[in-house]
Amino acid sequence: MMPSFEIVNMPPKSVAVSFNFYSLAEMSPATIRVYVARVTHGYFHHVTHNSHAVLSADNFGVEKRGFKLVTRQLAGWTLGINATSDEYEYLYQAG
Repeated sequence: MMPSFEIVNMPPKSVAVSFNFYSLAEMSPATIRVYVARVTHGYFHHVTHNSHAVLSADNFGVEKRGFKLVTRQLAGWTLGINATSDEYEYLYQAG
């Protein structure tokens, strides 16, 4: 685990599995591009809100960075906290 600003100090394609919880919606498209595609050579997993975000996770542009969507599903584990949850889990594989 590390802060996102440290990603630029990592070797390219050095991470087999990377994940992000809730902060992609707060990043610019350029930052998302670096965060997702620069260091990950395997899988990228993220969880985020959709309808309550300025930029929906469906529009983060992960597929444009060479990743294929494997699964997109409602994060059911959050329904116990919020029955109307709009939190989704996404799993992508580098192509």
